[in-house]
This record gives sequence, structure tokens and C-alpha cells, in this order.
Amino acid sequence: MNKVEPFWKRYGETPKEALERFRAKQQIDGKVPLSYAGRLDPLAEGVLLILVGEANKERDTYVALPKTYEYEIVFGIRTDTHDVLGMPTVGTLESVTEKDIVQFLEKSIGTHPQTYPAFSSKPYKGKPLFMHAKEGTVSYDELPTHDITVFSHTLTALDTIGGDEIIKAGKHACSIVSGDFRQNEISLAWDNLSSVIAHKTFYRASVCVTCGSGTYVRGFARDIGDALGVGAIAFRITRSTLGSYTVR
Repeated sequence: MNKVEPFWKRYGETPKEALERFRAKQQIDGKVPLSYAGRLDPLAEGVLLILVGEANKERDTYVALPKTYEYEIVFGIRTDTHDVLGMPTVGTLESVTEKDIVQFLEKSIGTHPQTYPAFSSKPYKGKPLFMHAKEGTVSYDELPTHDITVFSHTLTALDTIGGDEIIKAGKHACSIVSGDFRQNEISLAWDNLSSVIAHKTFYRASVCVTCGSGTYVRGFARDIGDALGVGAIAFRITRSTLGSYTVR
């Protein structure tokens, strides 16, 4: 068997869970190897390119394909994972302008280093970074970097979102992911922020980026939040294409 098929990974689902769902749906024998080209975080949804059987021999080729993401950035909130599935703190509730956002996005185009998120699977000193992060044995200054390439990065909308919606999204994320993502601790932290942010309003940017392999979209949210001095998280991430592959 030799097949390459784009498959929609659901919000809250791990890539492994998506593979298992694909195998069951397609009724593929358990002995047939399956893998995916281009990982997606649990809170990212969209095109997961699944390689079946002999197609796995060409996995590096598919992993290297450019990818397009549509994502939302919420300013004024920080988490240690740079999305809603992390320990939240309030940043700075200042206005952000379309001009400032566009300038950052334009500067990101090209090839340049990106710092790995602390909560990522990148190997570091013999184990994944996320294990160091949970144990508190790595600082931001120690995090490794890698070169990424951004082909285009555009702002498509700028509006606002209520703090109550952000809290609801954080608690919902904790309720639907499986595995050890500190769900109870993080859900409680969102509850504790409720009295502080529930009635506040935060700026939200909708962005589209086309980039090369290995890019962390939630890393863009972290970086623009730091650059503007207000903090930011990736609120939603959707991968719409991987190379010429999409799901309609």
C-alpha cells in the first residue's frame, strides 16, 4: 500500500489520535505503517498529511513542504505554552495598532532564527524540552533556536475579544485534551483570573502566514507580544494547506 492523504486534525486532538482515527475510518490493517508529515499541536487544527505504507520512505520530502496557517493572536495575555493550554498571566492592557502589527509581520518575512517554545518536543540535554519546562530546569535564555523561513505574513483583521471568552476557551481546551497537559492546574489558573479579566476587552489580530518546515506559529504570538511589550498568545491556529494538499 502506498498512499498520501490529507486529513483534518480536530481541535484538541493529538496527531497520534488523528492517525488512529484515520486508520479506523479507512479500515487500514494495523500492520500497515502510518505516519504524518508536519506535526500539529493539540490546539491546532487543520491539514495533517498522512503517509500510508511505502509513502513513509519519502517522509522527508513531504515534511519539507511549505505550510499555510490562519491564526489569531490575542494581546495582553501570556502563557508558558503561548496558547490557551498554558499557565496564564495578565500582560499589559494597552492598545495595539494595525501599523505596529503589520511592521512586525513584514519584518518576520525571510529566513531567521526562531526560539523553540519551552513546551515543545525538541530534544534538549537528553529529553524533550517540555519535560525540562515542567521540572523548571530550563530558562528562556537557554532555549535552543533553529532557522525558519517565512514566505508571507499578513494581517487580515483586527478586532477585540472579551476576557470571558478567553477564559472559556482556556477551560474548554483543558476539558478536551487527553494526556498530561497539566489540565487541572491550568483550568484552576483560568478560574483564578476570572475576577481580573472577565469584564475586560483584549485586542485580537487575525493573521495568515505561509512558512517553511519547523515553524512554531504560537512562537510568532510570543514574539510579537514581547516586541510590543504587551504579551500575547495564539488563540486559534488552523493549517489550511500543506504544499498543494488541502481538505475541502
